Amino acid sequence: MSITAYKVEAVGHDRTGEDYGYVNIMYRYGSRQPCPRPDQCEKMEVIFWSGKRKALPSLVSGKYCPHFVVIGTTEYLGVCFLDGTECTFDEPALGNVQPLYPDTIDYAPLENNAEFLIYEGANAVGKGRVLGRTIPYQVKQQRK
Repeated sequence: MSITAYKVEAVGHDRTGEDYGYVNIMYRYGSRQPCPRPDQCEKMEVIFWSGKRKALPSLVSGKYCPHFVVIGTTEYLGVCFLDGTECTFDEPALGNVQPLYPDTIDYAPLENNAEFLIYEGANAVGKGRVLGRTIPYQVKQQRK
């Protein structure tokens, strides 16, 4: 399963000329392209539950983009893992994430020590905790 992130880049209107603001003309970040790397990101501790996934995700590829739902809220927060440690089922791993929609979604609930569930579509596949803000590691370019 692939989760794709989009970035809105156009303003539109209808046939009468009324302005409707942003429309669904988007650039694609998902699948084959890694997410753009920011200057800062959020450091997370995550645990992926056994029995919820067949294989563990790669936190270092820049292509794993799940949703976080902070405990006590219902809003899906799209994120992209930029780098991290190797995962093992039911064991903590560290990862650095960036928000995918910072211009349209409020990521304020992802504050220090906030606990969240990791969702892929409608399925919760793990949990985690925010450790703080950090600078992402330099990741070697992968061969195509």
